[in-house]
Amino acid sequence: MRSAVLSPETPDLTAAVEGLLTDMGLDVPVWPSRPGPAEAAVPGAVLKGLYSGGTLADETMLLAAPALGDIRSNTPLEPELDLGTDLSASGHVVIDFGDDALTVGRAHPMIDPTLRLEALAALAESGEPAVLLMDVVLGYGADPDPAGALVPALTAARARTALPVVIALIGTEGDPQGWSRQADALAAAGAAVFSSNAAATRYALDLLGAST
Repeated sequence: MRSAVLSPETPDLTAAVEGLLTDMGLDVPVWPSRPGPAEAAVPGAVLKGLYSGGTLADETMLLAAPALGDIRSNTPLEPELDLGTDLSASGHVVIDFGDDALTVGRAHPMIDPTLRLEALAALAESGEPAVLLMDVVLGYGADPDPAGALVPALTAARARTALPVVIALIGTEGDPQGWSRQADALAAAGAAVFSSNAAATRYALDLLGAST
């Protein structure tokens, strides 16, 4: 089931939160980020979104589709863009690894990152020019140290291919993993890190030479 908040008319969760805070007379926060290394735009590359949750995957597709055109997915915006079981398909792809079909007999990817790490390694091996976009969700019930598993995989992928990596790190300093601790580790591995998935998506689009 898709989030009732998201639609082609309201594709940006960060903007929705900012609007609500403004309506309530509250200050809009400065969303923290870690810019990562300077990355040149990659014309001709494709977007590869490897997401642990459907809401953020949907947000990314809604924001990116006007600039990129068709984005295939296991949870597509349009039925004709369904990937089926081919999660390594070429072209613009966003995968929701938290979908029921991918969690049968295994923990949710917020806890068990195995399938996402395998997809990351396969992307690096494919040689397809791409910009990688991922979410990392903090909090109780999530991996106690998601960067601990992801950093070696990112380091290996970037050693194999010039793969720009953009991460939406969703959480706060009050989460047990600590937003800054995780962000610093991911940035040190070469990722650009944003606390807003919309900002992360737009940054990835900039690297693709696209815009919304």
